[in-house]
Amino acid sequence: MFCCAQFSEDNSWYRARITESSTKDTSQVQVIYVDFGNYESLPMSRLRILRKEHAELPMMAVLCALDGAVPSGGVRL
Repeated sequence: MFCCAQFSEDNSWYRARITESSTKDTSQVQVIYVDFGNYESLPMSRLRILRKEHAELPMMAVLCALDGAVPSGGVRL
């Protein structure tokens, strides 16, 4: 579900998608900020409904991974 979420570091509002909600604590949800790609856990009080015209805009963040990258220590996890 798309929403508007208040980022905890700067208290600004950004487009987000709820990715997970706890069955134990229904007041907390995990969100991904769709234009930046970062995640955080937030209380429901920091979420708002996102207007339809804003939800229809394409996401700016692109999920990706590096193939074959090896850390500088040479050990692959």
